[in-house]
Amino acid sequence: SKDLWDGPLTTGFQALAKKQELSQQQQQALAQVQSTLDQLELEKIRDHTLFRGSEHIIWFRLFEKLMRASPDHISQASSTQVNFLQLDNQGEQYRGKLVTVSGQIRQGYRIQAPQNILGIKEYSVFTLKPNNGPEQPIIIYCLETPEGFPPLPDNSLIGTKTNLREPASFTGYFFKSKTSKTKDSIFSAPLILARRPDWKSTGKTRLSQQRLA
Repeated sequence: SKDLWDGPLTTGFQALAKKQELSQQQQQALAQVQSTLDQLELEKIRDHTLFRGSEHIIWFRLFEKLMRASPDHISQASSTQVNFLQLDNQGEQYRGKLVTVSGQIRQGYRIQAPQNILGIKEYSVFTLKPNNGPEQPIIIYCLETPEGFPPLPDNSLIGTKTNLREPASFTGYFFKSKTSKTKDSIFSAPLILARRPDWKSTGKTRLSQQRLA
């Protein structure tokens, strides 16, 4: 509204430019604008496609939100335990929302991140076999791994993945059902952006590496 633009929003932008402390009203006004911008970017995402250039901004925006929040806040903010079929069939309902998935990590690797203003250097990428539903995987991109987690190879350098059998859960933002290509097929899998796995060592870790052709 005009009152918003002429009032706390305008003064809020001015305070930011001058690096001054924001009032609660200014913070709320700026948060409202940011929420609207986030929603507009989320609406650009398309399920069952490859990663698209128009999805670049919201990809890093969601990671920014994960970086700003504490792990406890992230886990407490999600009360939605979902499965493969819910994410794959009802993507618009869950897009940009914190969800929790549980199962067994079957594969993991690290990959370098593209240049970005957040300073993210790499991702840890996991293939999760969910506890409920079909055998199809859920893919999770994480910013970090817990202390003691099995080491992951750098896929961008040596082209390998580590095969694992690690029970874990992830709480993160559902991004999309992303199309991926293998040597033999094309498939679509739900993609979640998370801070880290919720994992505890069982002392029975089994590692093997698979070199990609």
